[in-house]
Amino acid sequence: MPPSPAEIISELDRAAQSISRSFDARALPEFMRSMPVGQMLALQEKIDTIRRPLAHAGRRLRDRDSQYVSVALSRFREALYALQSDMDVMSHAADVPFRFIGVRRHRAGEPILHDALIEGRLTVADAVRFLSDSVDAIPMEWLIADNEAQDPSSTASGTRALSRIVPREQVPAPAQFVIEDVRVKISHRPAAPRLQDSRNVAAAREDILQRGNKLIDELSRSNCDPRLIRSFRELQAKVASADDIVRVGITNIECTLLTDEFGKEIADATCALMKAHTVGISMYVAQFEEWQRFAEQATETALSNDDLPIIKSAANDILRRMESSPGVADDEVLGLFRELSAMVAVPSQAPKRVLFAVWRTIENFLITSYAFAGDVLEETAEKTKKGLSTVASTIIVTAVAGGLILGPIASIMPEGSWIRTATELVLKELRSKGIKLG
Repeated sequence: MPPSPAEIISELDRAAQSISRSFDARALPEFMRSMPVGQMLALQEKIDTIRRPLAHAGRRLRDRDSQYVSVALSRFREALYALQSDMDVMSHAADVPFRFIGVRRHRAGEPILHDALIEGRLTVADAVRFLSDSVDAIPMEWLIADNEAQDPSSTASGTRALSRIVPREQVPAPAQFVIEDVRVKISHRPAAPRLQDSRNVAAAREDILQRGNKLIDELSRSNCDPRLIRSFRELQAKVASADDIVRVGITNIECTLLTDEFGKEIADATCALMKAHTVGISMYVAQFEEWQRFAEQATETALSNDDLPIIKSAANDILRRMESSPGVADDEVLGLFRELSAMVAVPSQAPKRVLFAVWRTIENFLITSYAFAGDVLEETAEKTKKGLSTVASTIIVTAVAGGLILGPIASIMPEGSWIRTATELVLKELRSKGIKLG
């Protein structure tokens, strides 16, 4: 039996509280107690921030309203990730023993927390990472209370049901999205290595950037296909940004495929540089846990090349609609979809990681767009004189069109069944307002 939303929040809060208490001044190693009080309080405050989203959700649950649980978990995960990215906090946390509060709560169903949090001998830094993994592993269906698991159209209005159906954005993925000022943008994630690997990763990154500059200079002087230069420049920019490690890995796969395709058309020495560069970046991304998790999930996915025509069609349709409506999305969003669409253009050349990357990117676009649709459609329902803006309706229609295309294969993916239900709900709301897909 799966845990209830209240049990999930309670268990995660207990782990977060354990992290906070482990970092209490009285529990710190002797050599850290001489730290200035101001510095200690600042570190403690940063540690304590991870509990705030859970406290908010806990109050909502006491009012028998669990629709904010998935939002709270998304914010909780963001807080954990921010903590992991703070090298000052994590370097100190690596020296502090973690102590779990209480004992394991035996349940008949699935566990919520990673076993290592309860039974392992960890540091606070380790505990933060294992807690983040625990949150990522929570299935979406656990977040829906029993009285909400009915047909959504019979228990609430379409827009309120939508907020309970649509999951948080999936991690790891090539990109997460945000809609700001009625415009689709990429929400970048810092590429955070394990603390013990941070120096090696920084050194490898500098070496890659130097070799990348040399390679791009060589390609610019050659008579190679323009796609080679464009792709390697994009790869160089992604490495230099120190963001979105999954996107770096996927762009590197694209460069590897292009090297295989056009390698015979350029000098052997330049081709050797290209191959050495892509191999080096493969080794670089392998040092990041986020890429490792993505690679594992791609290996285990139920997707196959039989599903590629549908995924390719959805990606191309989303790209076409955004390109034909200036102002709907940032250029880097369009660039991402162009890159992914090109990588699945030739079925025989699309590795499983690429197939999964395109799926996960579209899924995150749908999640962000449907959450936006829920907010906008509910607002227009309350203010009947205010219609949807052209840009807002274009974003929503683009997502619905993509969702309709993905529908036939959504059910084979973990937690993918929400896509059909959410798409049908949004489509119904659009039709009620006289908006056509076009």
